[in-house]
Amino acid sequence: MINSLRIKNLAIIEEMEVDFNEGFNVITGETGSGKTIFLNAIQLLLSNKTIPSDFIRHGEESCEIEALFTVGNEEIVVRKEFFLSGRTKAFIDNRFSSQTKLRDTVKELIEFSGQNENQILFHNDFQLELLDSFGALGNMVDEYRESYLKYRSLLSELKKLKEKKSNIEEKKNFYQFHLELIENMKLDDEDEEKKLVKEIEYAENIEKIKENINFVYYEISGKENSIIKRIGEIKERISEISDFKQGFSNVLQIINEVEINLEEAGKFALNEVSSIIDENYNLSMLYERVNGIKNLKKKLNKNSVAEIIKYREEIIKILESLENFDINMEHLKNEIDKLKKTVDEKAKRLSDKRAEVKLLLEKEVASHLNELKMNNVTFNIAIEKNNDFTENRI
Repeated sequence: MINSLRIKNLAIIEEMEVDFNEGFNVITGETGSGKTIFLNAIQLLLSNKTIPSDFIRHGEESCEIEALFTVGNEEIVVRKEFFLSGRTKAFIDNRFSSQTKLRDTVKELIEFSGQNENQILFHNDFQLELLDSFGALGNMVDEYRESYLKYRSLLSELKKLKEKKSNIEEKKNFYQFHLELIENMKLDDEDEEKKLVKEIEYAENIEKIKENINFVYYEISGKENSIIKRIGEIKERISEISDFKQGFSNVLQIINEVEINLEEAGKFALNEVSSIIDENYNLSMLYERVNGIKNLKKKLNKNSVAEIIKYREEIIKILESLENFDINMEHLKNEIDKLKKTVDEKAKRLSDKRAEVKLLLEKEVASHLNELKMNNVTFNIAIEKNNDFTENRI
């Protein structure tokens, strides 16, 4: 399964690349020829630890180990780089990878067997895989694992819901206080603050506005020497000469139009003066309203009335969601209870089946031991049941 191994700047090796043939490969050599370094290089691919600086070839800043594996019809290239600083980089197919992922990828492809080696045969998970493989229990294991993972997923979802609800409940009083502040202000118009500012500017200048409108009215038509009366005099003079100068007939027509427009302007000014007299502005109330909005923006850390209105809608939804949390959690708990029964049933069937396979495997191994004349050897598989659900529940 390993096609080649390349080592660079590791211990006494400057650079070396070894290609492997199909079948059985043997590496031999005298003591000190580098066989151990060769095996250490492979073991470093399986380790998450940094290496001592003296592992790196003297005078170099880093060393590199790269292996090419064939898995099925695919090739996998794994590479690790070790630096004097203690930093390590891992790559799978020339892409950055975590050391854990690289190790987990390689450990499935390599097994070390030797004196005092921690062989894969001693791993509980591997032993369980052998038992399931012997009994052809793959489908049962997959069915159980699928239900178990779904069960775990629902438990995780329930935990998140509880945490989310707890976080909201912790802030419930905070949200309710903010909502009360907003509701007390009775904010419904996003442009209210802008309108209030304009209204205040108008109310502050109302006397000046009234004075100017009065001036306009009296100058146009309200006083003894108004523009309208002066135009009347001008029209009389033009009438006296229009019989002698025909061109002034057109001038008279133009002046008549001007007079009509000025009369309309005067009436409009008079009406505006009357309406202003009827207007009543309470500046203190306007100031109070504007200051109230400004203080609320400051308390809520908002920049506008529009943001406050939007925030109010968000708070209402958050507070309403508390009721939905209880409904959703109750529904989720019911699903979990049902699924737990399913997982438990599948786990029990799997455990019972494994107990049967255990006896068959013990008998099979004992038969082979007898063939090897190892009559005094006893092979026994010990199964310890786990009370909690696990991915490989026994």
